[in-house]
Amino acid sequence: MRRGKLDAISITFIIIAGFFALLSFASDQAAVQTEDRVRDANVKYQNHLFHFNSGKDTIKTVGNITYILRSKQINLSNDTRFLLDAVGNLFFNPSYVKNNFKNQDKYLSDLKFMYVGKFLDHYKEYLNEFTKAIKLVKALNLDEEKYGSYIKNIESIYNIDFDYHYKLIESINVSKGFASIEELNKHYKEIYLIGETFDSGILPIHSIVDSMIEDFMKHGEELSLINDKVVKLKSYKNFFILFSILFQILSLTALLILFRNIVEDRLKD
Repeated sequence: MRRGKLDAISITFIIIAGFFALLSFASDQAAVQTEDRVRDANVKYQNHLFHFNSGKDTIKTVGNITYILRSKQINLSNDTRFLLDAVGNLFFNPSYVKNNFKNQDKYLSDLKFMYVGKFLDHYKEYLNEFTKAIKLVKALNLDEEKYGSYIKNIESIYNIDFDYHYKLIESINVSKGFASIEELNKHYKEIYLIGETFDSGILPIHSIVDSMIEDFMKHGEELSLINDKVVKLKSYKNFFILFSILFQILSLTALLILFRNIVEDRLKD
């Protein structure tokens, strides 16, 4: 090799060293880009995880409200039947009165007064449950865009004529009781109908829970997919790092051979 000039072998090793250096740089860049993708995936994972956990808690809360309302409806319905039978027997079942309250007029009068009061209080309690149910649902503070239609449906169902019912309650004198079986049945019919209305208002809440469960499952599936993706990306990143190190070693090896070749040629000169 002439002084100041490189022979073909040296040029070849320079090209090889440069080639491996470029591959090392490319592998480094691929590792960096893969790490960026991992970070983006982790952000999405945390977002889905937040919705997954919050959705789970909200499903439990709404489910509990549904259970509370349903249990309340069952208890109120049972109380309605009990009070109807009690008042009906005390006022309009002579044989029942004769067999159970013979020569006990004062006790019978007290029982009538007590059970009429309980019957009307029970009517009021049913009405109060409508207001409580709406407050419970609103207290959830659900997404208006997604669940607003369900909330409006519940409010529409529970928007009964409270004034009419309270006037009906006030029409009964607790001291006198019910004047006829027809009057008692009229009140019972109204209680029965608002019970049916109360029960039907629970159905949209079930629909909310069903929608939440569907979203909950979607977020769970996304978490699984993103987790698998992150595992693969991290494997790719490790491969890129290893390849970068390997290409650096090969590039340095090519340079060492180049330098040795140059030194040997100089010694020959």
